[in-house]
Amino acid sequence: GGNIPMIPGWVMDFPTGKETGEYLALDFGGTNIRVVKVTLLGNSKFTFINDKFSIPDDIRTGKSDDLWNFIANGVGKFIEKEFKDTEINEKLVMGFTFSYPASQSAINQGVLQRWTKGFDVDDVEGNDVVPMLQKALDDKSIPVEVTALINDTTGTLVASMYTHPDTIMGLIFGTGVNGAYY
Repeated sequence: GGNIPMIPGWVMDFPTGKETGEYLALDFGGTNIRVVKVTLLGNSKFTFINDKFSIPDDIRTGKSDDLWNFIANGVGKFIEKEFKDTEINEKLVMGFTFSYPASQSAINQGVLQRWTKGFDVDDVEGNDVVPMLQKALDDKSIPVEVTALINDTTGTLVASMYTHPDTIMGLIFGTGVNGAYY
């Protein structure tokens, strides 16, 4: 048998399905970014609104600033559309699904080990991606604070546990294939 590379995810608690509230999420995983506003209704129920932005080929193999500016612009467009009638007095909190091998020592931190899925953006490998995204958001005065980073497999596991408490594994079959379990 061969070795299977695995990275700990540091999710320290299980959702119960009783959680409520409105949250922003950014999913950056391959061919698109997706910006989502999810409303947890309790009783394992939720609703969501999302927009998808296709990542151009030149962004996937270009410069770090171009990538983070593209992502921040998508978040900004979503907020302009979905919060146009809302006065935003303090930063909206946003979770960041980052579907690449990243080492974490805190919930709001993730150091990219290496690019996968055809990405090869300069000056990101070996660095924490959260401050890079946060800087692009701040530079554009987009009122969002990135408060958590999670891998897509772990995010799938946690989200599925919200609706189905007996969930034991999160799996992704998309641009890449990966899994997570408690």
